[in-house]
Amino acid sequence: MSQLPPEIFLSNATQQTNALQSSQRLFESDVVFTGVDTALLAEALGASVEWDAATEQFETAEPIVSSDAVSDPTTVTNRGRVPTVIDVGERLVSSLDEPLVVGVVPGPLTTIETTFGNAAALDAEYTKPVRTAIGELGRAFGKAGVDAILVYEDVGQLNGGEAAEAIVETLQVLDNITGFYDTPLMLAPNGYDETTVDIVLDQGEPAAALLDTDDPAAVAVEHPDVRIGGGITANLLDAEPSEITARVEERCRDLPASAFLASGRELPSDVHPNALHAVREGYTDA
Repeated sequence: MSQLPPEIFLSNATQQTNALQSSQRLFESDVVFTGVDTALLAEALGASVEWDAATEQFETAEPIVSSDAVSDPTTVTNRGRVPTVIDVGERLVSSLDEPLVVGVVPGPLTTIETTFGNAAALDAEYTKPVRTAIGELGRAFGKAGVDAILVYEDVGQLNGGEAAEAIVETLQVLDNITGFYDTPLMLAPNGYDETTVDIVLDQGEPAAALLDTDDPAAVAVEHPDVRIGGGITANLLDAEPSEITARVEERCRDLPASAFLASGRELPSDVHPNALHAVREGYTDA
């Protein structure tokens, strides 16, 4: 969509907005997300991040070694690439009529890991500034008028009961803030173990969860009070277009009322457009 280097593109609201609008017109998607940037808040909190061509995302080059060195979490919306992301959300809301606009916020565990690196822990000196920063970004998206907020995780090391408690607390704070703007919360819990997912969906009560699963119907049965999205996975997109369409039709027929077809992860950049069109065809035929 753009000839700019990714690190420049992701700091340019005009380029990002134009690319997302073009993608929406090409694939006729029902929802448009602002960019997935797992190091977004880590940078704003003071960690040094760099673009990694191998992973195709920003990675932490120098984490913060002490919680005392964290930049003021109440002003993260003024630093790094955060103002750009908020600007993109505002522009999409004002320029798109049909599709829903979703603001993407890096999750608490992801932000703890990307901000503090190997020093990451689940005590208050780490969780509190991260929770505040996430709340401020959620507030900014709410003011921008987005239709929903997605808390996107990509967790490496943190999991278990303490992690679930930290996630639930963050979701509750974010929900209190965005409730004023009537902005539903969604969660993409990539990297959570199964126990953590169950606790968070039961106690955090997000409006929806996007899961990297080929069987969203099964998860929906276990969590009927949460809208479960899934079914569009890397495994599905590797198939031939005709097979993709057939699988999507089958999955749509199996979905209960509390589930919907979605991808739980950011799709890799090398996915062929034909695969996405095959998904759309299967969804329409179903």
